[in-house]
Amino acid sequence: NQENRDAVIYQTSKDGTDYFWAINDHTAMTTYGIAEDALTRKGVTMADTIEELAIAIGVDPEGLKNTVDNWNEMVDNGIDSDFGRTRSLSKIENGPFYALKTIFFSSVCHGGITKNAKAEVTRLDGSTIPGLYASGELTTVTNSNGYTISNAITFGRIAAQSAFEYCKTK
Repeated sequence: NQENRDAVIYQTSKDGTDYFWAINDHTAMTTYGIAEDALTRKGVTMADTIEELAIAIGVDPEGLKNTVDNWNEMVDNGIDSDFGRTRSLSKIENGPFYALKTIFFSSVCHGGITKNAKAEVTRLDGSTIPGLYASGELTTVTNSNGYTISNAITFGRIAAQSAFEYCKTK
């Protein structure tokens, strides 16, 4: 929600720093299929322990350890009590640990391409353009840090299915 997003923006800029660190463990990085790729990426730091990671990225080791412990406790409770999230919660517990230098961004698309329930691109008069399908940020009202990923996934699948059906008739 807007209040939580504003709190994140405030927190990341209150000390003049224009980035924050996204912290993951090896389990998450392996699950996402990016553990090996992360080793050669600019802005990614890796360490065997949370404390070593903190030192490597220039933050207080005790502070980062406490933050990670607090996060893991919230995951155990099934809710991010800081920001209200109840989904996509996973512990940070299996080293090595990764820190990704990240910036906050929000991209907004107002008046982009419109589509119908079949993901068919529609004209201003509501008619469809045969064989043209769309999904993702281009067709959403607002996209901020992945909050509309379910829309992109859902309509990406619908668009693919609709295009397949269209191609079968040609």
